[in-house]
Amino acid sequence: MIGGVSSANDAPFCPGIPCPPGDDDDDVVGPIGCGPGTSGDKPTIITLEYTGAACAVPLANDQSGKAKCSDLGALPPAPGMVQIRATGNGDVYADFTNISIGDQIILTAPGKFKSNTIVRIEDLGGDSKQLLMIHTSCSKTLALDDEFGSLKVVDMQ
Repeated sequence: MIGGVSSANDAPFCPGIPCPPGDDDDDVVGPIGCGPGTSGDKPTIITLEYTGAACAVPLANDQSGKAKCSDLGALPPAPGMVQIRATGNGDVYADFTNISIGDQIILTAPGKFKSNTIVRIEDLGGDSKQLLMIHTSCSKTLALDDEFGSLKVVDMQ
């Protein structure tokens, strides 16, 4: 996880672990993530949860127009078994089969993520159902809980 974040009452919060003594997270600014107004550096690992959701119009965080989401067909209903492949300019970050709603996938960059990560979601027959472009260079904000179609950002390291 990138940094900690202050709670609504300004008490320190260190996700999943006790805060170190004297660590009040004063250096944390904005939501956990990368890009302008956030707390962290560029991630090399991004964990996404498959939700089975259609593309929201507009996207809640369209990353200043750099993020895109296209529904190409209906996603399978729950349990929603799909294949997910994420790439960036030729690098394969993830390639998973038999992903169900609620499952998490981990995208791993060799060194760093390219400017744009392309994610293709297909049914188990190989028919494309959703195509996503997520801006991962961190020149635009990418934060926890951002949703891009059927994928939600749940962790970054």
